[in-house]
Formats: sequence, C-alpha cells, structure tokens
Amino acid sequence: MHIAVRALLALALVPVFMPLAVQASDDPVWLSECEAQGTDKIECLSTHLGTLETDQENDLIVLHTSLDVEGPDGTDFAAARELLDTAQADWENFVQSDCRMLDLVMGDFGGMGGEPLYCLIEHYETRNAQIARWIARIE
Repeated sequence: MHIAVRALLALALVPVFMPLAVQASDDPVWLSECEAQGTDKIECLSTHLGTLETDQENDLIVLHTSLDVEGPDGTDFAAARELLDTAQADWENFVQSDCRMLDLVMGDFGGMGGEPLYCLIEHYETRNAQIARWIARIE
C-alpha cells in the first residue's frame, strides 16, 4: 500500500480512537473539584451517587404529587402513577444488574477506577433528567 494511502487511513482513524483517549482522562467537573479537596475518588463517586439518589427520590415525590390529581379529560393519572411505580422498580432492577455485571468483571473498585460507581452515576443522571422532563410536562 502506498505511503500516502496509509497516512490517510491513519488520519481517518484518529477521530475513531480519540474519544477513548479523551474519556479516560476527562473527569467531570464535580469529580475534579471533589478530588482537589483531598477526597479519594471512590468517596467522591459515592457522595455524588448519594446526591443523585436523593434528588431522584425527591423528584419522584414531586412527580407522584403531580399525578395525584384527576388530570385532563382523556387521561388516567392514577393508572400512570401505578405504571410509574412499576417502571421505576424495573429500572432499579436493571441498573443494579447492569452495574453489578461491571463489578463482577472489573472487581470491587480495586485498580479499575470505580467503574460500577461510574455506571450507577451514568444511569442516575440519565433517569433524573428524564424524570425532570416529565415533571416539566405535567406541571
């Protein structure tokens, strides 16, 4: 293969592998700030996860309260509330299984950077944003 073709192929692959390199060293601001205070990474991750869990509990209370009314014609807020409870329980089971799999593969935080906690945080951030959107639509 001609050298120019190889160089073009190599340059074409840079964008494919670049996110992996950036992701490995690109901690979220909250984590960098926590570690800058002298707290170890696992404690920072655990604290942030606890905050996300509390936020979710509070947002679910708000959502339940929003669904405690009769709702407009053509809606069934009571059935929606029951489905929310079912969906939330299913989501919690999925998240625990999904992140437990990482724990079993990568170990109990030893040397792998707390991947199971990153997994939980990612799921909670996504779900919390989803619940916040639902609240905004109902209110």
